[in-house]
Amino acid sequence: MADIIKSIGFFYQVFNQRRATAFVLTNVRKVYPKAPITVISDGGDDFADCAGKFRCEYRHESQTGDGQSIRFPSAAKAHMWLDRLASAMESHKAKGCDWTMLLEDDTWVRGPVTEPATDFAGTYGAPWNQPQNPGVLEVRYFITENCPGVPLMDRYGGCGGTLLRTKTTSRVLRKMLAMRDFDRLYKRLWQLRHSDILLTLALNLGGIGYSISACHAECGDCQRPNATVIHGYKTHYRSAR
Repeated sequence: MADIIKSIGFFYQVFNQRRATAFVLTNVRKVYPKAPITVISDGGDDFADCAGKFRCEYRHESQTGDGQSIRFPSAAKAHMWLDRLASAMESHKAKGCDWTMLLEDDTWVRGPVTEPATDFAGTYGAPWNQPQNPGVLEVRYFITENCPGVPLMDRYGGCGGTLLRTKTTSRVLRKMLAMRDFDRLYKRLWQLRHSDILLTLALNLGGIGYSISACHAECGDCQRPNATVIHGYKTHYRSAR
């Protein structure tokens, strides 16, 4: 049986879903009362009061996404988001955290998590093969051509609840951020505007494959009723302004 992760930090970029944010942080604090949590408002509402209530490190930054999902309008914005994530992970590492969990507004942490098989893991995610979005499969072909040693699943990771081994994945992200051809790559693979696809590509290029965590599930998944991390829990969402 896998060991329970005890040293973990959390990265959470927010915008305007205040009820969902409070729900996410309430449940994280029930399970991990002393874990470091980095909360960044992506040019949205001021969450300083909420972050203070749950003892989070908080910053209000310029907007990278579209306000409803973590989807970037330019390579510069994608680069900025990756840098925020890498910086948070480096901060967590300095505080002794072996892992970082990526939080989103639809993440429900219900209990402790166990160490996954790889340094990048989570729920079973979205399929690479999406007939309505052929650009997604193009990213998979690029990974296959450029990362022959990395095992590829039929789905990609990087959504809310994703687990990242802090030391190895932050180092890989720094290499991605230092790429001279980052802008050109973003323009070639336009689906990198999605944070989950961008993160999967970055880590695969660094030799880190994705795996499904035993403690993760999608909301409504009857096959995993005892999962401790749920993705897709949108009960506390409100419509956009």
